[in-house]
Amino acid sequence: MTLEFDIKISDKDMYRFNMHHAYTGFQGIFATVIGLAVLTVAALTRGKVDTVYTLLYLLFGILFLIYMPVSLWMRSKRQILSSPVLQETLRYVLDEQGIHVA
Repeated sequence: MTLEFDIKISDKDMYRFNMHHAYTGFQGIFATVIGLAVLTVAALTRGKVDTVYTLLYLLFGILFLIYMPVSLWMRSKRQILSSPVLQETLRYVLDEQGIHVA
């Protein structure tokens, strides 16, 4: 028995793939924890330190939480646009001998 199917990878698919791999690894978990910790420090020190420091804490917290998703989104678009293979529809064939890319 042979099973054939086509797959077209979009930039959104690549983004979800990259996000999964980034946030299940150490770097993603670390960036999230640090970002939340810095935002917590900003909230706790509001009014107790100079406003500049609170704004800096807020800026760094947002930077840690926003930088990775935005950079992964841009990288995903670049990956799809720069790879002729990923721009095409991929055809897979499953049979008794295994998986083949046609």
